[in-house]
Amino acid sequence: MTITQPPLGQCSVFGLAFSAKANQVIGGTFGADVSISLYIVSENDYAALNKTSCALPASASPLFEETNVVGTHNNYGTTPFPADGTYYFVFIYRNTGFAQLTNNYVTITLSFPSSLTLVSPSTIVTTVVSSTMTSPLTSMSSSSISTTSSISSPTSSVILLTTSIAAPIASSTEIQPTSSAMPLTNLFLVLAVAIVAAGGLIGVFLFKSRKRSALSSYLTKIDSTYNQYAVDRIECRTQLERLKSDAIEMLKKGKIDEGHFLMLDEKISEYLKDLTQTTAKEPLSGTGGDQAMFCKNCGAKLASEEKLCRKCGTKR
Repeated sequence: MTITQPPLGQCSVFGLAFSAKANQVIGGTFGADVSISLYIVSENDYAALNKTSCALPASASPLFEETNVVGTHNNYGTTPFPADGTYYFVFIYRNTGFAQLTNNYVTITLSFPSSLTLVSPSTIVTTVVSSTMTSPLTSMSSSSISTTSSISSPTSSVILLTTSIAAPIASSTEIQPTSSAMPLTNLFLVLAVAIVAAGGLIGVFLFKSRKRSALSSYLTKIDSTYNQYAVDRIECRTQLERLKSDAIEMLKKGKIDEGHFLMLDEKISEYLKDLTQTTAKEPLSGTGGDQAMFCKNCGAKLASEEKLCRKCGTKR
């Protein structure tokens, strides 16, 4: 599925409708090349979704929800559907400005049981299903439909959609007998597609592994920096802010993704907050018993007669 990138600070919503029976449960995997959120909701909750803020109403009861998920092959599973009817996969992407997108769109993957019947809002649908069965999509209005390659998967289907004008599309699955003899040219074509797909999956796995390794290494570096400089609060703050600047550069160069950056930023912010709170309680050394004065904004030490912080200009 591809979702066009919204303007900075805004969000995009993509809803994929399907029909389900009472007490039925479904599960599968999903993911994207940036941080996304997935909800599975009823038709009424989807209609009440605020398309401007991309937020569900407080009265909504999602059958599944997972927010700000990074990477692929994330599992999902619903609670039993309360009644027969139409339900929605709802993907939400928020453009925070950190993600590095190719061609200004987000690529989303979704797997689901092959028995599931879709009623999709997209006009172009590409389906990848088991090599021993086909899933013809019957359009309920004028829609452009195309089928690409196939992979072996006896229990689930993977669907890739391009967001366009809404038009309901019903999906059905029928078993077709496979040919016992495949032409040599077709066999080479299938093998070539399989090799390319396997190479791509290996490349993605190695790329994700490098990012996870970089994240783990940098989290350790943040902890060790705080422990090393904790005695000197001002120097410790300087070192942590430098690490934050380095993390921003790593994000820009694609060494980490948006979700990893948010984890690093949160870790550094916790330590900076701890430095400010601890510094504000630290007594001033020397005689007289006076308490040391510190800037509530940056933590710099203030002389007793100073009204403004010399470092950041904050009023005492």
